[in-house]
Amino acid sequence: MLIANRYVNRARALVAAFSVVSVASSAQAEIDGHGPDAWRVIGVSANDVLNARMGPGTSYRVIETFAHNERGMQQITCVPFYTAAHSMAMSEAQIKALPPRWCLMRNRSMSKAGWVAARFLQEDGLAPIKESQTAPDMTGADGTRLEVANTDGEPRMVIDAPDIGLAYSLPPGWATDEPYFYETAAGVRATRPTMTFYVNDREEWRALLWLNPRQMQSIGCVETEAGDLCYRDQNDRQAAEYVGPMIHFDAGAVSAQ
Repeated sequence: MLIANRYVNRARALVAAFSVVSVASSAQAEIDGHGPDAWRVIGVSANDVLNARMGPGTSYRVIETFAHNERGMQQITCVPFYTAAHSMAMSEAQIKALPPRWCLMRNRSMSKAGWVAARFLQEDGLAPIKESQTAPDMTGADGTRLEVANTDGEPRMVIDAPDIGLAYSLPPGWATDEPYFYETAAGVRATRPTMTFYVNDREEWRALLWLNPRQMQSIGCVETEAGDLCYRDQNDRQAAEYVGPMIHFDAGAVSAQ
C-alpha cells in the first residue's frame, strides 16, 4: 500500500519537530543542570535488579544495585558526552560508532550510586500508560485493531510490557497494535516481539513502521535494541531513527547489565 505524500510529509514534520526538541533539551540539560529532576529504571524484570558499576562498562565491578522499578533517581553525568551541536557535526556513521551510553546515577536518598547502561533509564516524569490511553475501539486504516495510542498529547507515553520483555515510548499522535511472537509451523517461537507503529494522519491511523517483521521484502530497516525497525519508504527512515531509541528489549538483559 502506497502512502500519500501529504501523509509522509506530515509524519516527517512531526518526527523532525520532536527530534529537535529531544536532542536540544537533553544536551542543554547536561550543560546547565536544568534537565529532568528524576529518572526511573525500565526494562528490568520484576524478579531482577539493575547492576550499578564502578565505571561505564561491563568490565567494571558491580558495586550497587537498583530495584527493577527504582524511581526518583538523580543523573550525575553520562558518557559518551556530546551536545546538539556536536551531534549535528557528526555523520550518522560516526554516531553509530560511538560506544553504548552509560550514566552515573544515584538513588533518591543519595545513599548509593554507580554507573548503569542508559538503555535502562527513562525520565521519571513520563508516566506509564493510563487506562484512558488504551485503544480498544480504534483500528488502523488497514483494519488492524490498535492496542495503545498517545491521544492525550503527552510528550511521550511509556508502555511497559514485562511479560514479553519489551518497553517503549509513543510520541503524541502515535499508536501500536498488540505485540506478538511469530511461531513456525514446527512450533518454534520467535525470541523477539513483532508489532506495527501507526501515525495519525488527519484522523486516520496509518501504518508507518514495523518492528522485527518476519518477511518484508523491498523495505529498509534500521537496527534497534529490540530488533530491526523497518519502513516502507526511504523518506520514513528518519521516523525509524527517531523511534528506535525509545524501544527497549529485555531479552538477555541480565547478562548485559
